[in-house]
Amino acid sequence: MSGGPAARFRVLIPPAIADRLRDFVARESAVGRGPEARAALRELDYRLNFEADEWGESREYLPVMRFQMRFGTTGPISAWFGVNETNRLVRLKEVRFRGDPREE
Repeated sequence: MSGGPAARFRVLIPPAIADRLRDFVARESAVGRGPEARAALRELDYRLNFEADEWGESREYLPVMRFQMRFGTTGPISAWFGVNETNRLVRLKEVRFRGDPREE
C-alpha cells in the first residue's frame, strides 16, 4: 500500500498487519474473490492516504499521542486506525475480515 507523492497522510502499517492483508488477498484469490479483495485493499489504501481524517467513525481521542482513533469499513475489510492531523500521520492498528471464521 502506498499513497504516492500526493498523499495527504503518511501511513504506518505494522509488518504483522501487512502480512495479514497479503494473506487475506491470497485466500480470497484462491476461492475466486481476488478482484473484490484487491478492490477493497485499493480503497483502504486510498482512504488511509487521502481521507483518513474524514473516513469512518471517530471513536476516541488519545491526547498524549494526539491520535484520533477511527473505525472504517470497506468491502470485507474493517480497519481500526489512528490519525494525527498535525503530523499528517496515520497508524493502522488492526484489521478484520468479514466472513472469515478465524475473526469470530
